[in-house]
Amino acid sequence: MQSKFKSGAASAPLIYLDAEGGSANTARCDPDLNLLDERETASILGCAVSTLQKHRVSGGGIPFVKLGRLVRYRRADVLAYLQGHVRRSTSDEV
Repeated sequence: MQSKFKSGAASAPLIYLDAEGGSANTARCDPDLNLLDERETASILGCAVSTLQKHRVSGGGIPFVKLGRLVRYRRADVLAYLQGHVRRSTSDEV
């Protein structure tokens, strides 16, 4: 069966989530949702894909979206995670 999506980084369909985070509605796509795959997220964070996988299993790390077997990260969540880890000094509390 041939996929209706192009291969590469933008291969997953963008979905619309209602304001309550309810069920996905693929009939309406939100171009601002901006989902990233594991490889793209790991590249932004400077970590290994396996690190993201371990964080998902342990319940830590960045919130993720599960679409069937696909795992995606919202760009806004990745950027918020980075912002939450900004420090001005090594003595700043974590």
